[in-house]
Parts: sequence; C-alpha cells; structure tokens
Amino acid sequence: MKHGCALLCVGTIVLLIAMTLTCPKKMDHQAALRNTLREIVNTKIDEVAENEQMDASASTFTKMVGQMAITQFGDVAIDQLLSVDDYVLFSVGHLKYGQADRIVSLGLLNHVFTPSTEDISEELQRHGL
Repeated sequence: MKHGCALLCVGTIVLLIAMTLTCPKKMDHQAALRNTLREIVNTKIDEVAENEQMDASASTFTKMVGQMAITQFGDVAIDQLLSVDDYVLFSVGHLKYGQADRIVSLGLLNHVFTPSTEDISEELQRHGL
C-alpha cells in the first residue's frame, strides 16, 4: 500500500512538471488559430469553385489570392485580438472584440486545441460573415 501511494505521488509530480514545461505560449495559440483559419478559407474557396464550376487553374489562383488576403488580415486580427492567459499547467486563448470575449483555444501538453472548422463556420454564418 505504501509503495502504491508513493508511486502515485511520484507520477503526479512528474505529470505536473511535464505540464508546466510543455505549456503552450501565445505564439503557439496564434499558429493554431491561423491554421484553422486557413482550413476554413480553403474549404469555402473549394465550395465557391465547385458552385461556380471553375476550372482547376482558376480555382488554384482563387485559393492563392484567398490565402494571401486571409493570411494578411487574419495575422493582424489574431495578433491584435488574441490574448492568452497562462495558468502554468495550461493556457487559454481569448478573442476579445467589442464587449465579447470568447474562448477560442486551450493549450495543454504542448498542443493547442481549437474549435473545429465546422463550429467556426457555423458561428461565422450565424453572424452573417
């Protein structure tokens, strides 16, 4: 019984140290949100290309222009609107715009979790974007 308790304590301490050392920083949250944003843009461009029956070269060009525009706009927006609260063991990313404050990412064990592209797309549609 003593050995089991000691092993549990050591395991807990090791886990806490690992969580502390691998807690994602603001840059990690920004990168994860940028990747999610790019996925959404690519999906939307593919939908438009399919609906408009674009040929492959027009679709590729549209995707490149869309990526460039959203990268420029998205980088600035994410940099200015994202704040990350570091709680030592994990971190939480918030987007603050106007009076709204939304949790958009959770960092844990060197990974940043963001909402799925479907969830974000639904939220953008709900706001008419």
